[in-house]
Amino acid sequence: MVRNKPERTLRYQVIKYGLLLLLLCPLKAGYTQVVDFTLGEIQVRGSTLDYYDEDTRREVLDSLIRERFASADLGELLRYQGGIIVSSYGSRGSLAGIRIRGTADNHTSVLWNGIPVNSITTSTIDASLIPAGFMESVSLTRGASGALAGKSSFGGVLYLENKPDWDQKLSVSLASEAGSFGYRSLMPGLVLSNNNIQYRANFQVIKSDNDFPYKDYYKEGSPMVSQKNDSLFQRGLVQNLFLKFRGNTSLDIGLWLLDKNKDIPPVMGSYQSNLAGQSDKSLKTYLRFSKLAGKNRILMQLGYISDSLAYTLQDLENPSNYLIHSTFKTSAFYTRAEWRWFAGKRLSIDIGGLSEHPRAEVDSYGSVKKENRAGIFTAAKYRYGRWIANAGIRKEFNQYNPPGPLFSFGLSRKSEDRKHMLRANISNKFRIPSFNERYWQPGGNPGLLPESGWGAEAGWRWESENLTPGKLRIEPVVFYQRINNWIQWVPGEGYWSPKNQGLMVSRGAELNADARIEFAGKNLIPIIKYSFTDARQAESKSSELSQGLMYVPKHQAVIGFCLEAGDFSAGLDYIFLSSRSTTTDHN
Repeated sequence: MVRNKPERTLRYQVIKYGLLLLLLCPLKAGYTQVVDFTLGEIQVRGSTLDYYDEDTRREVLDSLIRERFASADLGELLRYQGGIIVSSYGSRGSLAGIRIRGTADNHTSVLWNGIPVNSITTSTIDASLIPAGFMESVSLTRGASGALAGKSSFGGVLYLENKPDWDQKLSVSLASEAGSFGYRSLMPGLVLSNNNIQYRANFQVIKSDNDFPYKDYYKEGSPMVSQKNDSLFQRGLVQNLFLKFRGNTSLDIGLWLLDKNKDIPPVMGSYQSNLAGQSDKSLKTYLRFSKLAGKNRILMQLGYISDSLAYTLQDLENPSNYLIHSTFKTSAFYTRAEWRWFAGKRLSIDIGGLSEHPRAEVDSYGSVKKENRAGIFTAAKYRYGRWIANAGIRKEFNQYNPPGPLFSFGLSRKSEDRKHMLRANISNKFRIPSFNERYWQPGGNPGLLPESGWGAEAGWRWESENLTPGKLRIEPVVFYQRINNWIQWVPGEGYWSPKNQGLMVSRGAELNADARIEFAGKNLIPIIKYSFTDARQAESKSSELSQGLMYVPKHQAVIGFCLEAGDFSAGLDYIFLSSRSTTTDHN
């Protein structure tokens, strides 16, 4: 009876808050077949996460940039977006984390066609496992609202999407890259389509020896050595089936498979070789149904993810003998349902719910760990003249320290000529401690509190399409993030352990500017991206903020240009990072 109590409490909380949200939202629904598109087509096709984006900084990565990095991983692609730190732990194929606006790499949520793909064990995302060319659209909302995005949105939400192109009936493509140190990449693609059915598939194979020479400064005399035991072999497949039916009804089915094998080299300064390696396997799939009925839009989605990891260390004298063989197996089942009501030309309302059922079988946990999580939310958009107001509320339910209600509010205004736009938003956020933080043995801390806090930003955008001889766009942004009960691993008696370490504050400013200059039938596209980030920590809410956080540079900049001439393009980019401390004493 005691074991079932958390589940009964969870069901009671879901029912209670579900009834409250239903009382707060109008239940009237019209079924006339005439739909008013005043608020834009995205209200019909877009999800809740990208529908309420007027008051946030949401960036859709340029298709030309994505084509340039089609054979690379997501980490390489994001390095050129400005204000993003990609923490790579070695050569090509090594673990790569994503840090945005001074937050940690477990503070950014990554969604593949609406399904969360962050690691269940660490809450992070390994960007090296995501081929950039597998996605038809990559977009980023920095500092996203917790009421709309859910957990782990302090840094932002990254959307990876596969979309149909109904004008493309038949297409066969082949992308290939070759580079130094044995690097080879091959990516064939296929599109088959008629007016109602479209099948898309991309396959990738990557191989790299990574046997580059380098100076080992940790050895006497800093000798030049060649990297050993660092090869990579990776293959993956993503395929989607899009179906259109009568009555504005559609069905999407997606499958993503990945198999990666990466040797792990010895650390710098080591005089001994090793035979360590890591194997990652992943299966992700989803089924999404959407229907437009008069002034109502319904979306239902199911998703399933299964990941496995094996770390091995072989005996040099007897490679068939494993000194270490550690395995991770995780899976999760997701459900989501949304209803959107277009109440008229000015007002639309969303209401929805979701559930998440993660499971982890990890040697270091001691036993299989399972959880049941759920959430319900509602949001509204109201347009009055050139003003747009967005508001949302969300309640999460879980068996371990569920956070209180999450709220968000945003306001934006476009000028009459639509060249200027002012916007601002504020919202509170949270992050549930990861499985590793709670269950790892030794060191896991089951009593951890969830991280909580709030964030705000304000920005202005100006763009002119009539600027002779091209167009110009400028967008400055200021932001503030506050995280309470910040979780960090700290050294203890013989091992490290995660603890709630008080307060973390991140504040700063960002500037994006680009132009398109047309001359002699060609386009010159210069870009400037700059960010200033001041991220600091305090041991408690009442103490003063200490020096800046490790690994967070105060200044970042990307300067570059691209020249387009018909089907030919060439570009040059320069990335600047200011100095960063790599020790806790900032020495």
